[in-house]
Amino acid sequence: MGNGAGTLNLAGGTLTTSASRALTDPIANPINMTASSTITTTSTAGNANFIFTSNTVGGTAGTLTFRNDGADAASDVFDPRFTGSGFDFTRPIALVDGTLASKTRLSTFNITGTTNTFSGVISGTGSFRRSATSPDTGGDTILSGLNTYSGGTLITGGGIGFGSSTDAAVPTKGPIGTGTLTVNSSSASLFASGAARVVSNPIVLTSQMTVKGTNQLELSGTVDLGAVSRTITVTNTADTILSGVISGTTGGAIVKQGSGILILSGKNTYGTANVVGTTVTAGTLRVNTAGPDSGTGVGDVLVNGGTLGGNGNIGGSVSMTSGKIGAGASIGTLNIGGSLGLTSGTFDWEFSSGTLSPLTALAGDLTNVGGALNITSATILGVTNLGTNLFGVIGSPFVNGTKFTVISYSGLWNSGTFGNASVNGNDYSLGGQLWRIKYNDTPLGTVNGGAYANAVTLTAIPEASTFFVIGLGGVFAFAAIRLGKRMGVNVLNG
Repeated sequence: MGNGAGTLNLAGGTLTTSASRALTDPIANPINMTASSTITTTSTAGNANFIFTSNTVGGTAGTLTFRNDGADAASDVFDPRFTGSGFDFTRPIALVDGTLASKTRLSTFNITGTTNTFSGVISGTGSFRRSATSPDTGGDTILSGLNTYSGGTLITGGGIGFGSSTDAAVPTKGPIGTGTLTVNSSSASLFASGAARVVSNPIVLTSQMTVKGTNQLELSGTVDLGAVSRTITVTNTADTILSGVISGTTGGAIVKQGSGILILSGKNTYGTANVVGTTVTAGTLRVNTAGPDSGTGVGDVLVNGGTLGGNGNIGGSVSMTSGKIGAGASIGTLNIGGSLGLTSGTFDWEFSSGTLSPLTALAGDLTNVGGALNITSATILGVTNLGTNLFGVIGSPFVNGTKFTVISYSGLWNSGTFGNASVNGNDYSLGGQLWRIKYNDTPLGTVNGGAYANAVTLTAIPEASTFFVIGLGGVFAFAAIRLGKRMGVNVLNG
């Protein structure tokens, strides 16, 4: 056994190893289990390895049990490892810790570009580790059973794919059991496999975290940042949601990187007041908290690339040196507890002129700022109409004098203006419509209101060409009525 020449048939009974097998002395044989079997170690080594390297790992019946019988110290770990790939082991696995609290840990070490899958239920008091022999060389492991193992999950390399969700009815079942997920490598990644997934385990970040893939992933457990700034890189092409409470001691912070969308919807407590606790450098960060609680903890937010948006609350101040800020994911409301400082970048504002069939109302983004508003001319105001009604069309609510609040603010305005709307009270063509901008207005009479007494507003006004068209329309209408009367036809009623 070990040279790979024949199949290791597990047909019942116990296979015991008395010593740790070195990385150079693996079990290379294909594995086939036909009845419940147990693999144990009596080694007293601190880490007793038992390494399986075959790409053929399967079975038709029974449960495979790994048990630590070394039992000389609580720090001892029996570490059966699978380094092969391309297999889906569908049989149940039991991870049983030994006496004197010695541990059993199932590990996977397949290399970059490869995947192995465990779709049977993994149970017991032991733990699971996804790792790699060196940084950036780890492949992926997909866990798709409703697992119940309680010893926790550690990822130090490669990726873990969640092939199932935490059981909503029985939250002690899920892809990574019931314990804590610890992310301990900058090269480690998580992803939802096969469909959108929700995973509820607590998470401890001792390094950065990467979320990849093409399916929505919601991590609804608590997230502990510790006392360090943690980078969360999202390349997932679907939404990635952190809906549990994100906490951290002094110094705990988040840096959002990657091209994907990260949504914070928990009542988060990380960060330090008046200190930047959340930085956006790429992709999109949306704050979607419900109620009065902050999605970005107690600290401030810096946008230095990427986009900040959402329908929720930011407890501290927000500053932008590059990138974009825009409420909502489409049209929405973003609340900022502190001040808003716009040094450079784009402030995106979306509105809807409504539709006629079916008739829908006007709407517009709203950003409420609980402190001062500071704008410099290097910041551009971007305007986008998400509706279809044309200005001044009969039946459309989008008419002359329609006014929207862009930003309402409680504190002082620094008299700064957007670079493409530089004079307070002047008219500018923005997003294909002529608007009159006021930086020191009030939200009274606006379509979307505002939480504070001061407001940056946009009022729709007709362009000269519109007056001309309306004027011609009136002339033609008058002429048609006169002609109709002469011919005995009522053109108004048909």
